[in-house]
Amino acid sequence: MMLKKLIAWTLVLYLALILTTLFIAISQKKIDRTPVPNFAAIEDIPSRKQAFFNFLKPLVETENQKILKDRKVVKKLASSYNKKHKLTKRQIKLLTHYAHKYYVLKDDEQPEGDPKPLLDELLLRVDSVPPAMALAQAANESSWGRSRFAQHGNNYFGQWCYTEGCGIVPGKRSSGATHEVRRFRSPRASVASYLKNINTHTAYQQLRQIRADLRSRKAPITAYALAAGLMKYSERGEAYVSELRAMIKSNNLE
Repeated sequence: MMLKKLIAWTLVLYLALILTTLFIAISQKKIDRTPVPNFAAIEDIPSRKQAFFNFLKPLVETENQKILKDRKVVKKLASSYNKKHKLTKRQIKLLTHYAHKYYVLKDDEQPEGDPKPLLDELLLRVDSVPPAMALAQAANESSWGRSRFAQHGNNYFGQWCYTEGCGIVPGKRSSGATHEVRRFRSPRASVASYLKNINTHTAYQQLRQIRADLRSRKAPITAYALAAGLMKYSERGEAYVSELRAMIKSNNLE
């Protein structure tokens, strides 16, 4: 009798997992099929800005929620390790999954030795990004959704790729350069890629440290503060950071 009950509960949990996965997949398809406003056709500047924010903000918030779910798992792993100073085989498997997902380890690498350095690095990387920062950068990089890279490649953050045919060739690309402006299947995919870039690329290590310091002090994690870690996002460096901060303030994004 107990065995039958166990099998029945296992089937219920399995079906629940399948239904949840299907619901997420269907919801994701609906988001990807949401019509993109023709921002270039909106002549009134305040109206264009509002339409731009209204369109992108839900995408940023949705992707942030996914990251925060991952963070919850990583925090549980870290808490378990801090209490017992070891992880179970199942926990090591989870740790490996997230270390690969957030590029702490290469796909062919496995955790070795003390897992604490991996956990510490994951806690730096697996965290949300203030929507205000994402919106200001998207507006800046895509000219409020009017750039050809946004219109024809769903690229709102100026992200590059380096495989021939992976994106759109910039009109002013230097002779000998091979980069293209990456093409995405949807605006949501562009947002997800941007967040992964901020959370994993070595160029934004300072930003992640600023975020961690603010979190440890229970201080607000603001776009204005994190912008200091975006010096390497653009060749303009300090001028780029100043411009983003001005956009955040003038558009009341915070």
